[in-house]
Order: sequence, then C-alpha cells, then structure tokens
Amino acid sequence: MFTELIEYPLSNANLKWSAKLVVVSVHGKPSMMLRVRLAGTYFPHRSSFPFVQIGEQLAWKTRIDEQGQFVYAYFDHIPPSGPIEFGYEGETLLKWPQDFKPDQIEKFDFEKLEAEPENINRFKAG
Repeated sequence: MFTELIEYPLSNANLKWSAKLVVVSVHGKPSMMLRVRLAGTYFPHRSSFPFVQIGEQLAWKTRIDEQGQFVYAYFDHIPPSGPIEFGYEGETLLKWPQDFKPDQIEKFDFEKLEAEPENINRFKAG
C-alpha cells in the first residue's frame, strides 16, 4: 500500500557502516576478505537474495544476521571509495549517507595470522 509514493533508495542518518579485514574459509582454505557491517534499521529476511554494492563493486557474499539487525557484506578485495547500497535481487532500497572510504577500515594485525591466506597481497598495504 502506498509503495508507489516511496522513492527508493531511502537514506537516513541512522544508517551506519563499519569495515574490517577478516579471514574466512572459502572452499576449505583460509581467505582474507573485507567485511562491511551495515546497521541502523531492521533488515528483513526475504525469499529473494540480498545484495550490497560499493560504487560499482558487488559484494562476493551478503548475509543478514538472524535478528535482522545487521547485514554483513564480504568483498574479496578493497573497493575504492564510493556509495554503499543495499537491496534485494537488483532493486536498491537503501543508500548510506556516508560513502565507504578505505582509510576507515579497522586496522588489522597481520602479525597475528597463524597462516597467510593465499590472497593476502590484495589487502596488505605497500
């Protein structure tokens, strides 16, 4: 009801994001990923697939936590600065008011890794 009156994507100052490097298992092997956590509203579970996009880069994997409080988007490299968008099956519903910026990624201590993931060079500076 009234959906034709709503202009998507919606944006609101309550929408926040954070980002950090994590090691996850991909096909049984450790792989480094950038995990972007989105918050600030309820994210419903739907039968259609959720997506997160930064600029023109689509996340490798997107999941919504069980309570619908957070969305976790995984990228296999660090995207350039750009707008963050969320939606389902190609329809963008939300746009974060703060763009993604690589310099705002939480610092990662590479020295604490027990084994280096094969793709670590995509994430190490310099």
